[in-house]
Amino acid sequence: MNNKNIDTKTKEERKEEINNIVRLLFQNKYHMGIDGMPQFLEIAKEYIDNGTNWEGEIEMVGTRHKLIGNLTNKKNKKCNLMLKFIK
Repeated sequence: MNNKNIDTKTKEERKEEINNIVRLLFQNKYHMGIDGMPQFLEIAKEYIDNGTNWEGEIEMVGTRHKLIGNLTNKKNKKCNLMLKFIK
């Protein structure tokens, strides 16, 4: 079995990345009052604190959008999130 060391992000790098994502969400009127934001922020806290990867989607109830993407702890990859319009 091949044991490769995968470079992972530091807690500070994860925190900075999440802060930028949350800032963009808040600038676009996605705040704690929207069902789905507390769930995302809980996932983000787990990611920052423990480096736990996440991939999935969260419905932003009342906005006609879903937050879709992934939070990755791999140093050479960025976290990807998008808001998808729900018809």
